Amino acid sequence: KKKKKVEKIITTVNENETYLNFLPLMSAAWQSIAGLKPVVGFVTDRDEDDPLIRKVQQYGEVHLFEPLYGINQGVQAKVTRMFLASQAAEENENRMIVDVDMIPLSSEVIKVFDEAPEDKFVKWGHDHRAFAPGTPDHGKWPMDRTTAPAKIFKEIINPDNLDYEELLKSWMNFRVIDGREDITLPFDVFSDESLLRTLYERWKDKP
Repeated sequence: KKKKKVEKIITTVNENETYLNFLPLMSAAWQSIAGLKPVVGFVTDRDEDDPLIRKVQQYGEVHLFEPLYGINQGVQAKVTRMFLASQAAEENENRMIVDVDMIPLSSEVIKVFDEAPEDKFVKWGHDHRAFAPGTPDHGKWPMDRTTAPAKIFKEIINPDNLDYEELLKSWMNFRVIDGREDITLPFDVFSDESLLRTLYERWKDKP
């Protein structure tokens, strides 16, 4: 049986209602077009018995992460997706990072990944005009729908096998290409696409 190109959908939220309110529709859409219930990282102080956590568990496999000092919770939520994508790499399932507020409207979104070669890191929308040569964001791509086998995510994102807090601390005051990789920046300045581009450029097996 041919392996599905996308086997796990990964997203994150914090307690910001703007994003939490997208979760039911986003979850329903992915289950409808791909039969996949999302993995949801939740940055929060609440425990698993909290009514809000119980509610969110209706829409995905929830993993709780305590807020870390010195990091905006929205920023922490963004990069938590990357951590989750890199975990349990020995399972080597194909994983897709998605934005909770980007709702797929057609099964073509999943079918297009069948065109990608096996065991590759797939950048979705890398040719968007916002990332064209001569723009400040050249070399980046939208985080939404970035897809790869778990082992590749680990090689890029967490090659030293750090735990969650250690990994995020390694990205504090981390300014390499455009300075927006630093997760201590405000939410509207930090760019998770900048962070992933920098980690990708450091990947020793980059094709």
